[in-house]
Amino acid sequence: MKERMSLESDNMAYTAVDAVLQVFRRRLTAQQGLAFASVLPAVLRAIFVKDWDVSKPPVPFEERQALTNEAKQVRVKHNLTPDNAIEATALGNPTVH
Repeated sequence: MKERMSLESDNMAYTAVDAVLQVFRRRLTAQQGLAFASVLPAVLRAIFVKDWDVSKPPVPFEERQALTNEAKQVRVKHNLTPDNAIEATALGNPTVH
């Protein structure tokens, strides 16, 4: 995923992937999110569920650019999430194709 996003460090890639997963999970119920997480590799699963407040109701999906903009707002001071972060995260995870 780091290479697909043309990021220089693992930390940059982690922040981008974490942001994408946070944006995605905000749109799922706890049941949907746990079903999705069950097919992820262990590390991505842990990132996906970390600090998830399942008491908040899901929000609607939006167009990809709006979702990308939302991902860029996660930890703004440490976030270099590129415009292709959603695609790169999905393509970097063989269970999502």
